[in-house]
Amino acid sequence: MPPSPFLKGYLSLPTWKGLIATIMQRLHFVQPTNLAPVTKLLATKARNALWLQFFVMGFVSMAWAPRIPEIKTANELSDTQFGWC
Repeated sequence: MPPSPFLKGYLSLPTWKGLIATIMQRLHFVQPTNLAPVTKLLATKARNALWLQFFVMGFVSMAWAPRIPEIKTANELSDTQFGWC
């Protein structure tokens, strides 16, 4: 089957593959080979930091949410005004 006249002038498939590989490398989708492997200690530290972040954010939102009506009435704010604050 002859090539379609609509595709004439476009890049061939191998050229597209090379182009996509270059873009992925530049956008860091492909891991560079010069990075050190992740150690167990580093993975443990990252997991603990993430756990701490979720715990603190949960605690802060748990402490803040029940006080919203009190803060709105103390400052005489409507729902819209409170939303913009």
